[in-house]
Amino acid sequence: MILEYMLIKKNNGLTVPEWVEEPGYFFDSNDNTYIGWSPDLENRQYYIPDSVVVLDEAALAERIYRLYKIDNPDLTMEEATKIANNWFNARRSNFSES
Repeated sequence: MILEYMLIKKNNGLTVPEWVEEPGYFFDSNDNTYIGWSPDLENRQYYIPDSVVVLDEAALAERIYRLYKIDNPDLTMEEATKIANNWFNARRSNFSES
């Protein structure tokens, strides 16, 4: 699952939620969210809050396009889709593992 998440507050400061694997991708300063992943429900034994946004590859590509277009005005949606697909494919086997 591709997850859009925020840091959580603990006594020692802000930290990544423990249920996010390989955190810290595609930060959006407008809403302080990041992208990470977690195994699909049938392949994990822990809870992820219902309020966490789950993205598909198309939504990830749209996010990348919106974020990267600011610094790279020549970026096309096709290029953003390639970035999203490469990110997803590099982790594809992880989505189904526990």
